[in-house]
Amino acid sequence: MPSVLLKFIFGFATLFFVLPTYAQHAIDPRDRAPFAISRQCQSFIDEISSEFTYGWVQSSTNPQQPDSEPVYVFYYYLKNHKAVMPTLFLNGGPQSNSHYSPQNFAHVNHLWLIFFDQRGTGCSSPYPQYADNYQMRYLLWSAIGIVHDAEKIRERLGWKQWNILGQSYGAMIAQRYVEQSPQSLNIAIAHGGISLGDPEILGLENTIISLRFEFQLHVIREFLRLHPESEEMIKTIVHRRLCAPSFILPTEKCGAALLREMTFSFTFLSDPSLWQVFPTYLRLISFLNIQNPLGITPSSEALLSEDPAENYTAWNVIQMVDFPSPYLDYNKLRSLGIRTLGSSELLALTDFYKFQNRDNSFSAQLYLQEIRRALDYYQMDYVNLDKIRANLEHYPNLQFYIYAAEWDYYTPPIIMERAARHMGKRVHYYKLLDQFHFSYTDACVLFPLLSNKTVRDQIQLLCLDRIVGLPF
Repeated sequence: MPSVLLKFIFGFATLFFVLPTYAQHAIDPRDRAPFAISRQCQSFIDEISSEFTYGWVQSSTNPQQPDSEPVYVFYYYLKNHKAVMPTLFLNGGPQSNSHYSPQNFAHVNHLWLIFFDQRGTGCSSPYPQYADNYQMRYLLWSAIGIVHDAEKIRERLGWKQWNILGQSYGAMIAQRYVEQSPQSLNIAIAHGGISLGDPEILGLENTIISLRFEFQLHVIREFLRLHPESEEMIKTIVHRRLCAPSFILPTEKCGAALLREMTFSFTFLSDPSLWQVFPTYLRLISFLNIQNPLGITPSSEALLSEDPAENYTAWNVIQMVDFPSPYLDYNKLRSLGIRTLGSSELLALTDFYKFQNRDNSFSAQLYLQEIRRALDYYQMDYVNLDKIRANLEHYPNLQFYIYAAEWDYYTPPIIMERAARHMGKRVHYYKLLDQFHFSYTDACVLFPLLSNKTVRDQIQLLCLDRIVGLPF
């Protein structure tokens, strides 16, 4: 159904079915920053201050210890918004602030969206630098801590319950929220991300990295089937280490590193609507023939030669508990059919995991053991899908929606489906056809958050030809 009609119905819902109850929940006036904020943070606050109310809540570094070192969490929302119940948006990451989020939702006027910077990011308390180098403390800055912070915001705003919408890593936070504080939720939506739980229970073949790799091979094969002329250009770019400006950083990328950025890390293969453009771009790079002036190592080689000590960063520690993904070795890669593509260099297009170095001396198994010891020390654990199933049965009014996108290269549908099946029939699972990782503002994702059932049902009916449910 045309998006214009969906927008009309959303606007209709805004005008007639969204009630102005915000006045019943008085919001504290804007707070002063409780710590020295960065220049970038101050610039962001100056930019939004005319339209948004903002403030900080005080949380604790260790959710198990309320008197532990304080963490200050920045939140903000549009002034005088009329909505029945607020929706907390959980942005992707980890280690990403929320400052791009309001712009992404600029066309969505039917929801009262609350934005916040996850602990360690943006205008919230920054990640600490641990002098004793015990980086496992960053586990406290993972989804468990973020849910604890979100509860502080909910309490500050005076709501007994609210809705949450999580995208990518934020979807994993939403999943953890359903496990950790289900009594605080009315509707939870997870789009483009999910955790399968303890990797030692699931086995390597069920971890996100394994399933993601297999899906990315499927995407590469499908692209080359439709555009076989691209393979020779890909080989040329990799072997001659041709360069082009980076999409992401103010620098250039060359060879395999360039291909990786152009494909799954940024754009082309992530969105089938751009597949027609990709061969033209490859042809342009090959025509310019700008060789690597700095001798940059291709990404597949660089990943194998990294110092294992560099893996102990906040980002990697957090991701290893919230979406644990042990490595795959080369034998596993070959067994999945990488060489059937005609070029082993296409490995650069896959999300090859960095915890494997050249001689495998730094084993992901050892890393997982260290994570387990730290989890036990902090009385934490991987997300428990059985507990989520039990929570959904215990809180029948809580509605949990999981959305997979057909071409999501970060969290392919097979991962979302396995998690949904494990969490039981109370989960509402949908696959969005012809969509990709960043389709979380689609009307077919947001419709459950509308307060009026008639309008919700109308939009869901319009979305029937765009979504596929999961037959349990």
